[in-house]
Amino acid sequence: MKEEERRVDREALAADQAKLQDRKLTLSSIVQKLIIFGKRARAEACDVESRLENSRRQNWQKANAAVRRVASVACVGTVGDVGDVGMAKQAKAKAEVEGR
Repeated sequence: MKEEERRVDREALAADQAKLQDRKLTLSSIVQKLIIFGKRARAEACDVESRLENSRRQNWQKANAAVRRVASVACVGTVGDVGDVGMAKQAKAKAEVEGR
């Protein structure tokens, strides 16, 4: 009788160990998935931050270009790009030299 009880106890212990091993594997896989999720979330946050910085930079560039255009209109009196301002200044200087 004792031998059979021992056998049943061993089988129950083996079954419990198998369940415990399954739980450990499940826990391990959950932890690994959380680590991967964290890395992806961090990478995505960095990507969003980078896009925001690029957007800010582009907005500053657009604003600076607009200010230059307004300044060129105020200084020269013609609507144009910054390149046109240089040409207009040259033409104005040439006209002044020829007019004297």
